[in-house]
Amino acid sequence: MEAPVVMMKSHVSSRIVRFASPLALGVVALLSAHCGSAPTETVGGATSEEAMSKVVHTTYGVTTFGGPGDYQPLACGGNSRNAGDWYVASSQRYGCNKHLMLTARGKCAVVRTADAGPASYVENNANIAVLDSSPAVARYFFGESGLGYSDLRAHPGKYEVHATLTSLPLGPCDGSGASSSSSGASGSSGTSSSGSSGTSGGTACGSDGDCNPGNDGSGLICTGGTCVPGCHHDTQCPGSTTCVSGSCQ
Repeated sequence: MEAPVVMMKSHVSSRIVRFASPLALGVVALLSAHCGSAPTETVGGATSEEAMSKVVHTTYGVTTFGGPGDYQPLACGGNSRNAGDWYVASSQRYGCNKHLMLTARGKCAVVRTADAGPASYVENNANIAVLDSSPAVARYFFGESGLGYSDLRAHPGKYEVHATLTSLPLGPCDGSGASSSSSGASGSSGTSSSGSSGTSGGTACGSDGDCNPGNDGSGLICTGGTCVPGCHHDTQCPGSTTCVSGSCQ
């Protein structure tokens, strides 16, 4: 459910608001009371882009946004509904569609920056720098699909990840500079299968991100566990092509 405001998030889970008028904040508060699964949190107002921190950290607390009931446009293009599993915010820190390697609790995953946020007041309330993430990211690391800043404040250190820039493809990794697809059970040489498919498809995958390694799209999506030609949004298309009716043109 999205509130009728300009350039803002009505994150049901982490309650992150970017640019909102007082009236719009009231609308968000009413909407938050009726939808979403995460606990309701009281929020303040973020009035400009400067209200989002651009300071890069190595450790972040994880909150969530963009899942069912909270689908919304993303600052870097597309919508959280079809952005795949491995997306996060913080594009104001790293730039759009940058890959980050996250590690926590002995697990590793590569995500892409698809959106901006959160507002600085959220980090102030959480008492830690915040990486707003897809529900799938939080579920992978912590077994939780909805996390807000109150969870970070109430449980210091429990929902934290370490983050570094990487060129690895999206999805689970082994934390040593190799993706799961290249170090798994394929039995082939050390070349990552997801990086050699080009635009012909046929590579095994677990999400659209596995078919689109690097910063440029490949024109492939994950269907039935296999990379096939197609697209859900422009970031999956190579070069200057765009996604039109499910194909890169």
